[in-house]
Amino acid sequence: MEDACCHMGRCMIMACNGDAVALREQLTLLWAGIARLCAESALPPPERLTTDGVFTEEQLCRRIQTVCEDVHCQLTLVRKSEHPLVQAALTAIQLRFREPLKLETVAKEQYVNAAYLGRIFRAQTGQSFRDALTEERMRRAERLLRQQVSVSDTAVAVGYSDANYFSRAYKKYFGHSPAKAVRLVPIEETGTPQRYAESPASFAARKVQKSKIVQKS
Repeated sequence: MEDACCHMGRCMIMACNGDAVALREQLTLLWAGIARLCAESALPPPERLTTDGVFTEEQLCRRIQTVCEDVHCQLTLVRKSEHPLVQAALTAIQLRFREPLKLETVAKEQYVNAAYLGRIFRAQTGQSFRDALTEERMRRAERLLRQQVSVSDTAVAVGYSDANYFSRAYKKYFGHSPAKAVRLVPIEETGTPQRYAESPASFAARKVQKSKIVQKS
């Protein structure tokens, strides 16, 4: 990181060509980018990047490095920690996926702002609350369909009152319809979504049919 920050400082100085106003503007833009990153992870904004007390290239590079390292440490701690609010949200998804669950509902139950919960949830899980809920529902739907449960019953079982909407969501997630999933067998029996292959009987029947078509032509 030290080399990257030094390179950044030198590039700023060269680009500004001795213009102090332009250098301050460049530092403000850099700070805004870092502050945005902090906000997305529910962290306070970093120390302001200014030219106050900076008289040499080395001092500028050191100031940039100090801010970047501080933010990097905070982000690392946030992303590696198990925040109780995030754990509460994940538990809600696992236990209440059949309900019309929303981020706002969980946030209200935890007495926090929904936007704040959404930011720390994404920071630690890498996805939104809605995407995590959809993933849980699709994972469970895949298991039910694998057990030959009907599409309509599966939809209700995983929290969708509209079977057609469920079918669209399932196809968007897996790349094929749930009706097709019922007719297919999984390649691997695992608890995570898998790609599917035709059953041996279905494959053999299709191959014979294709052979007949070729012979006729």
